[in-house]
Amino acid sequence: MRDLTNELKDIKLAIFDLDGVIYRGNTLIPGADTIIQELKDHSIKVVYNSNNSTITRQTYVKRLKNFKIPSEITDFYTSASIASAEITKLKEDASIFVIGEIG
Repeated sequence: MRDLTNELKDIKLAIFDLDGVIYRGNTLIPGADTIIQELKDHSIKVVYNSNNSTITRQTYVKRLKNFKIPSEITDFYTSASIASAEITKLKEDASIFVIGEIG
């Protein structure tokens, strides 16, 4: 891989969608792990976004771990987690029940 230091010098954050960008089903997209590591090696924070409300952030951590991509639960922003955070701002002790389906 070529040296990307100059191209990456002003980038502080990279946001990746998950399904179809990092993996497809149970298969890692070729090179996804390499580019993520390259970004991290250049001190670029990597986070992930998903509009799938049926998969928990902890499940995403495990899924990426299976692909040998280290991550933390706070690296994931899902439609459910963002909705929960916003609702909690309105009413701190709110109960939230997420309904979604696969597909």
